[in-house]
Amino acid sequence: MVDWITPRTEAWNQYGNRELGLLESAQHLLLLCSLFILISAYPASRHNLHRVGFVAGILLIAFVFLEEIDYGSHYWDWLTDAKYFAGDVGFHNNSGLSSEMKKISDVLMLIWFLLLPMFAPYSKSVWIRFLAAPRLIIVTLIVGVVLSKIAHTLDHNGYAIRDSLSRNISEFREFFTYYIWFLYCRIMTKRPWPLSDQTASNQSVSDT
Repeated sequence: MVDWITPRTEAWNQYGNRELGLLESAQHLLLLCSLFILISAYPASRHNLHRVGFVAGILLIAFVFLEEIDYGSHYWDWLTDAKYFAGDVGFHNNSGLSSEMKKISDVLMLIWFLLLPMFAPYSKSVWIRFLAAPRLIIVTLIVGVVLSKIAHTLDHNGYAIRDSLSRNISEFREFFTYYIWFLYCRIMTKRPWPLSDQTASNQSVSDT
């Protein structure tokens, strides 16, 4: 399983390359699927604000995807047989804010996928009910946290084996993060716009 996560794609790299492994590739696939969902749903929108939301989501996910693949540098190394790429690429690698960005992401997920689904059905605001995911997503959030804790526990007990995996155990949390936002993109593209003539103002879209 470690070989799947950090495959030894280069003879010079005894630890393996996680950037080309199953876990990282699955993250990239989730981001691409989220992009595809939003881009496919955009033409059906008939409201300017709705379109702005789609464009904002597309740009944000595209940015995260490019950051995740380090703008193609790892694939360049692999295809050209280069031993090392000249320096880290990407904002999260060079800004020194990687840890802070992860903390902000955790707080946002707590608000968006725990608090908002819990209290949205009691809100009179059609916008809050529109933006809130179904309550069942709370179970997904809990499962993701548990899986992340299991990964860290296995790492602390020496099961990571390779240094390339042990130093990047947070990749399991990142995979879950992209998965739950992928679900959210799928949910939102199936919901009627709250200003639509077909949507009654008192409809609780959070339960659809």
